[in-house]
Amino acid sequence: MFHKLNQMIKYSLIISLLVVFNSCYAQKEINAKYPLVHVKDWRQKSFMVTEDFWNSTKADIVKQIGEENFEKVKTFSTNKNVPVQLLQWDGHKKVDLDEYCKRLSSLKVYRVAEFNEIWKDKDWGKYMILSVPNQELYWDKTAKWDTVYFIIKADAVEEI
Repeated sequence: MFHKLNQMIKYSLIISLLVVFNSCYAQKEINAKYPLVHVKDWRQKSFMVTEDFWNSTKADIVKQIGEENFEKVKTFSTNKNVPVQLLQWDGHKKVDLDEYCKRLSSLKVYRVAEFNEIWKDKDWGKYMILSVPNQELYWDKTAKWDTVYFIIKADAVEEI
């Protein structure tokens, strides 16, 4: 029994180290690949992105980041895949909008792609995909995630 427990601890340690290594590698890849940006107005963030949005912007985004990364962005920009610590509403309470924007402004954020959204023959303007890799949050030290993405109006963002 003790031998099996010891073996399980070893496997758990190995898996934990692999998760940490993978997260660090993802962070380094994002840092090297994409420019660091500052969001001037988080209120310009899309709070819900529909399938029509993805269908109308897919070609432009895929040209910039490829099909595989497009699918990753599409998956990890939905509220169900963003950690609750990065959402304004966590299912229990709503964070004050000013406080929410202050929290998001403390994050290291990277520009992944920029594109025009044209839907039903109307140009809705320039948008950006922003990448937020795992990092320590001042308001919740326990939060962990790999990388999540936000869609935001381009004029709300500036390169650093």
